[in-house]
Amino acid sequence: MASAVATDRRDLFDWSVAQFRVAAGQVDPDGFLPNELRRQKRALAYHNYSLPPLTMVAAFAKANGVDLREDHNGALRRLAERVMQGVENPEVFADKTGKGQSVGELKEHGKFTWLEPYCTLYRCSDETLKWKHSMQPLMNFRLGGDLTRLFDPQAAEKAKNG
Repeated sequence: MASAVATDRRDLFDWSVAQFRVAAGQVDPDGFLPNELRRQKRALAYHNYSLPPLTMVAAFAKANGVDLREDHNGALRRLAERVMQGVENPEVFADKTGKGQSVGELKEHGKFTWLEPYCTLYRCSDETLKWKHSMQPLMNFRLGGDLTRLFDPQAAEKAKNG
C-alpha cells in the first residue's frame, strides 16, 4: 500500500484494498482468524502479527479516501479487540485452541506498533491509550520505523523533550 501511494499507482492501491478485504473476510464474528487458531499455542501471537499490515493498509486507504473500518461488519475492530482481550487474558485463546498460549514475544513493545494507526482509525479507550503510551515510541522497521512519530506526533515530541 505504501508503494502504491508513493508511486501514485491506483492499480496497486486497489490491489492492496482487495487484499485487506480478503483478510477481513476471514475474521469470524467473534474476532478470531480460523487459520491462525490452527497455530495452537501461538494463535494469539499470530493474530497479533496480522494486525500491523491490516491497520496500516486501512490507515493509508482512509487517508486516500477509502474507508475500510466497517468492512465485513467491522472485522478489523473485532480482530483488534480480540487480540487486546487475549493479551490481557491469554486464556481466551487457550480456551479456543485447547492449548496454553506462548506469550513471550508479546512482551516486546514493537509487537504492538499496530496500535498507532489503529487508534487513529478508531476511538481507543482510555485504558488502551494508557497502554499504548506506556510503550511509546512504537517502532517497527517493517512498517517504516517510528510509527509514534507518524501517528501520534505530540506523544513523540513529548517523549523527545520529556
